[in-house]
Amino acid sequence: MFRGQPAWLAPSTGKIVDIYGKDLGWGAEPGLQEPTINPVMVGAGLLAGGMMAGMRGAGGASSELAVGYHAANEEFVESIMENGLRPSSAGRLGGGGPYVSSTPEGAIAEYGFHNPGGPSPTVLRVEYNPGTNYLINPPPTSYTQGVLPLAADTLTTSSLRTPGVLNTIIRNGSARVVR
Repeated sequence: MFRGQPAWLAPSTGKIVDIYGKDLGWGAEPGLQEPTINPVMVGAGLLAGGMMAGMRGAGGASSELAVGYHAANEEFVESIMENGLRPSSAGRLGGGGPYVSSTPEGAIAEYGFHNPGGPSPTVLRVEYNPGTNYLINPPPTSYTQGVLPLAADTLTTSSLRTPGVLNTIIRNGSARVVR
């Protein structure tokens, strides 16, 4: 079970605070717009000692399509093209949607980590609407089962396997494989 605590982004300070206004030590990343006060459940295990960035885009959400990459075994590509990507059940950003990487190389590295000794992957191009996105920093190192209780359409963090690459879980159902 995932334990969390109520937390809000205070627009005036850019800090994440608890219900008493105590600064929890997480802040909004510079350059990202802060939303109005928005209650979210922040998991202590995921973000303790870290930072949760503000929401991207005007008014806290983006309507522009983003591109990510997903590496898969060639055996499953036809099914993915017909039925879409299946939501994950667990991961560093929890479950509830497919994961994509910001580069093809990053997607291949993730595939290789999860499929050691497996066949070479096919890299799929995925378009999605990031909507409300939280950037989680530092990147979580452990896996969480189930959907994280954060009020975001997508969650993004740095790859642990490919420096400079970002990994995103798409939780709003907008992922579309375009190959």
